[in-house]
Amino acid sequence: MEAAGSELRGRITEAAVRCFRTKGYDEVSVNDICREADIARSTFYRAFSSKKDVIRYLFEHRADFCI
Repeated sequence: MEAAGSELRGRITEAAVRCFRTKGYDEVSVNDICREADIARSTFYRAFSSKKDVIRYLFEHRADFCI
């Protein structure tokens, strides 16, 4: 199950990066990220508690992440 959770986080963070780079952090909603990742909101919330949690994860785990 841990691998599946890691895969889900990866899918969500990749979608979030695309959204943040296109629209900027403040203009992106959880719905935008879900749409880009092609997942339901409930799926998003299984991996992250909020959009802020996603950005925190990116800064902690993705050295290449830069808005």
